[in-house]
Amino acid sequence: MSGKLIDELDAATLPLTGAELGPVQIPGQPAKRATVDDIAARAVASGSASPLVHGHVIGDVSGLTAALAGKADTGHTHGAGDITSGTMATARLGGGTANGTTFLRGDQQWAVPPATDLTYTAATRLLESSTGADVTLPLMASGAAGLAPASGGGTTNYLRADGTWAAPGGGGGSSLDGYVANNWIAPYVGVVAAGVVTAANQLRLVKMGPLNRTITVDGLAARITTAAASQNCQLAIYASDDATGRPTGTPLISTGNLSTGSAGLVSGTGLSAATLTAGEVYWAATISSGAPAFQVLSAATVPPMARDIGSATLGNISSGAAVAAVHLLVTHTFGTFPDLTSGSFSESLTQSFGLVFLLVDTLP
Repeated sequence: MSGKLIDELDAATLPLTGAELGPVQIPGQPAKRATVDDIAARAVASGSASPLVHGHVIGDVSGLTAALAGKADTGHTHGAGDITSGTMATARLGGGTANGTTFLRGDQQWAVPPATDLTYTAATRLLESSTGADVTLPLMASGAAGLAPASGGGTTNYLRADGTWAAPGGGGGSSLDGYVANNWIAPYVGVVAAGVVTAANQLRLVKMGPLNRTITVDGLAARITTAAASQNCQLAIYASDDATGRPTGTPLISTGNLSTGSAGLVSGTGLSAATLTAGEVYWAATISSGAPAFQVLSAATVPPMARDIGSATLGNISSGAAVAAVHLLVTHTFGTFPDLTSGSFSESLTQSFGLVFLLVDTLP
């Protein structure tokens, strides 16, 4: 095929592969109807055309090198700082199921946090955790918040700003009230008088107090105003039940036998000390094997006694009698003091009770 023919064919619009053309004389070959494929093959063989599948170096394509220079490698990485917008999918952050109950752990797993049990021990202020570190809660101080320290109980001390419990300045009693170590005191309100002779085997109780300050007591005394020859008495102090307003329990302190053979003071000292708390009321108890009379409060003291002891019977509070000095009575065999926790009490309006005096041992 001549160069002119090739040029003419190049200028023509030929059908795609396999279409036939008119007879074409190709040198060295008999005349025949040539196909587009024949012509293309001849053109490639003569060097005037490139094969359908062929290659080029990058430089042969105009602008390709510059275009590729701005592209990333097919295998490449990004730093976390390259992410400047959008929201990262939870699946990219860790394994497991991300939902409203799970949190991402340090090992990159979504998991439900373990439950934490807390236990508090008041005596040591230790807060223990089942999953974390234990903590000892601090006490309050002048410049720091915290827990109040243990008070030690009682009614005389108050919490100060420095975190200590102490009696207020100027309060809690003073040496003027007689509450001094080794002093005898009579914690009653009223005027004393000679009492009425009592019967044997009757525990008689009268309210005393409230005390001005907390004291320890190691001695009890009473005055016999009418003697009972060859007989004895015993003295005791009982606690008061706030709920019932009546004596309760066993004696806090008590004496052994004290002779009633002659009128005058009788006392028991060096007893096992009992602590009586400021602001509290107690019950003074006397019992005898015979029929002595003790020093008592006079009829003028009836209103305070009625106020302090009270009665379910109105006539026992205001009987119209000049000596209606209400006190409690329990029938009991002389020799030991009863437990009055569930005691059954009678109310007496006679002046047949006895005042019991206290020997102060210490002032805690």
